[in-house]
Amino acid sequence: MAEAAVIVGAGAAGLVGLLVWRLRRTRMGAARTMPPLPSNVARAAQPLPQARPAIEQHVHFHGLSAEDVAAILARRDRQ
Repeated sequence: MAEAAVIVGAGAAGLVGLLVWRLRRTRMGAARTMPPLPSNVARAAQPLPQARPAIEQHVHFHGLSAEDVAAILARRDRQ
């Protein structure tokens, strides 16, 4: 009785091994038929934001309120 269990167990293990081997072999065959992926694909970089021109002169706003400074800068940007 014990010998029969060993034979049945060995047969089942062999059958499982055969099924796993066939499954892996078909998956490798499918991978071989797939075209190769490009290895050096580069994405285009996003364009850099446009920089505002720097203020051409060094100015001091001593004694002015924030509203006055904002009005001066807005008038400069309109020109």
